Amino acid sequence: MSASPSKGRELRADVCIVGAGPAGLTLAHELADSGLQVLLLESGPGHQPPGGVPVPSTRNVGLPYSPSTTRSAGVGGSVLWDIDTPSGPHHVRLKELDPLDFEDRGVWSVAGWPLSYAELAPHYRRARELFHLPELDPGLDVVVRGRLHRRHYSFGRSRMYTHDVPTLLGRHPRTTLLAGHTVTGVQTGPGGTRVTSVEGWSESDGRFSVQARAYVLAGGGIENARLLLASRSGHPAGVGNHHDQVGRYSWSTPTVSSESCCRAMVVIHVWWLVAGTWWSISEDPVRTSTRSAPTWSAVRAC
Repeated sequence: MSASPSKGRELRADVCIVGAGPAGLTLAHELADSGLQVLLLESGPGHQPPGGVPVPSTRNVGLPYSPSTTRSAGVGGSVLWDIDTPSGPHHVRLKELDPLDFEDRGVWSVAGWPLSYAELAPHYRRARELFHLPELDPGLDVVVRGRLHRRHYSFGRSRMYTHDVPTLLGRHPRTTLLAGHTVTGVQTGPGGTRVTSVEGWSESDGRFSVQARAYVLAGGGIENARLLLASRSGHPAGVGNHHDQVGRYSWSTPTVSSESCCRAMVVIHVWWLVAGTWWSISEDPVRTSTRSAPTWSAVRAC
């Protein structure tokens, strides 16, 4: 691993990868013996403390979800490796996408993914090899149309990306991993179709820039979009955003607290009572409505 760049220094590499999470680390690992000089830049620290490093720069305005507490910054990725399993703590849950996830189902205003499950299948197998996981048995998933009966997940060890792969890259003569180096902008040439450099800043070294033959953004769905939208030099809407699609269609898991569930049940219960009363008065003021409402005991149980 080479020394950190001095203030304002230009770095050069064949491939510059932004983000040292599972995607960036895996790509650097696969390219290590290709003969290319690989530079891997990570905004967070080289070693994440227990519980991770909060990312306070992201604010959620939609469904309940807190990126600042559910994501982390540092070598190993933004995922919090905090799942306990019978094999030990510090695991992450893994699940391949289904072929249906790539299809155009006619419910969105845009078409499906520009690639298919078949194209990803060999890479899924390679990913399982890296995690030392057996071949996935498709018969373990039992799915009936319209209902989910059983799903099978795999669990990966955090050490794979927080220690093993970074250590291998640190020992390789043609790979350089720089933690604590935040890329702040993507520069493009005339026409905006070719990246000419990326610029960044680190607390220890100040500003730096990187010139490479190829650039890969591997910062995740949130950080990749943030970086492209923030790169407005010659691109008022951000790099690659001339169709206003960068940052849209993010997939994640909303979180709902038990308190929110109870409040929702109360609202539903009241709505049923009001709707039932209104139906009785409007249809037949004399006869009592037969419409039933949810049991109050379920609400009290919260």
